[in-house]
Amino acid sequence: MKQIKNTFKLKSHAKINLTFEVLGKKTKYLHEIIGVFQTIDLHDEILFKSSSSIKVECKNIEIPQKSNLVFHTILKLKENFNIKEGIHVEITKNIPVSSGFGGGSSNAALTLVTLNKLWNLNMSFQDMIDLGIQLGSDVPFFLVGGTSLISGVGDNIEKLPSKPPTPFLLSFFNHNRTNKTGNMYQMLNENHFTKGENTEKLVKNLHNREKFNSINFFNIFNQIGGQIYPSFDERLNNLSKITGSNSFLSGSGPSMFSMFEKSEVPSNLKFPIFHTFSLGDEGSIK
Repeated sequence: MKQIKNTFKLKSHAKINLTFEVLGKKTKYLHEIIGVFQTIDLHDEILFKSSSSIKVECKNIEIPQKSNLVFHTILKLKENFNIKEGIHVEITKNIPVSSGFGGGSSNAALTLVTLNKLWNLNMSFQDMIDLGIQLGSDVPFFLVGGTSLISGVGDNIEKLPSKPPTPFLLSFFNHNRTNKTGNMYQMLNENHFTKGENTEKLVKNLHNREKFNSINFFNIFNQIGGQIYPSFDERLNNLSKITGSNSFLSGSGPSMFSMFEKSEVPSNLKFPIFHTFSLGDEGSIK
């Protein structure tokens, strides 16, 4: 965290889901999930400046302030703690919007941590978890980062042993669909629900420090992605040809990731393919 007077300039990292399983419905609108989440080096840059007013702007992409999760995070903190002062937030977006890489949730988590310090709110880690889950199911994970086991509705977090930096290729895809994640969940039925066995295998692999490869990855949304995303199978296959391993949606997609298992990462990669790598403790914002 770089601090100059009352200004903070920070990185807000993206994530991929090494495993993502849905155990069943918890309520009418919430599903119980389990999975291994992983922060990666792809990141937004956020500048926080003390101010008497509230302003949240993205420097390189048009996102209305009222649609930005950072703005809603600020309003919730001001309401909960009766804060009178404001904050100016400038976001440089590198994480594609609504991609499955969790950019908005990462930004919100970073805002919670930063304003907890800047406004002397004295929130405990659990306080931030409780507030974060109200903002979005991925927000609590980003308070921990690295390699973590996530369960419940996203509010149960267990830090896992991290692997050395591992190369991944991402395949960006822009899909303008309202309530994308909600629609994907609605397409699931009882046949898609699991008991967490895929995640258990990967967790065991990480604890035993065994060989790490895509055989142990899993995302239930891969099974229905072709019903909603154009050229789904073609994009999966094209990415796997480059990496030599299986490819998966991150979260509910539409963007994908694949672990690079060939000897060298090609130097001539072009958009929408992006090279990144996994992060350990440096992926945490606490």
